[in-house]
Amino acid sequence: MAPGRNARTSPRGLCPTWPAGPCEDVDAEGVRLLAVATRKHVGQGRAWTLRGAAEAAGVDHSALSRLLNGQAWPDARTILRLERGLGVRLWPEHLERPEGAMEGS
Repeated sequence: MAPGRNARTSPRGLCPTWPAGPCEDVDAEGVRLLAVATRKHVGQGRAWTLRGAAEAAGVDHSALSRLLNGQAWPDARTILRLERGLGVRLWPEHLERPEGAMEGS
């Protein structure tokens, strides 16, 4: 980890049922839904291979793999590139805070 950066729990670490979900943490749930939507288009027997999708989107294939496995928080640029590269909407349009979740979670 780079100096000065705080370690943070991965989306998968906040969502024990990854990717089946749902996650109690609203942010992790957004990333889980993104991964689920992406998996519909990327992977064995689907329209895109992992490497092909990463190349079309202009992102590193390992970054895409980490996103799909819930090991990393994607940044906005990665999400936008994936949506453009695959030609589909991936980010969930509406996320509700799970019942009982605290503000900011």
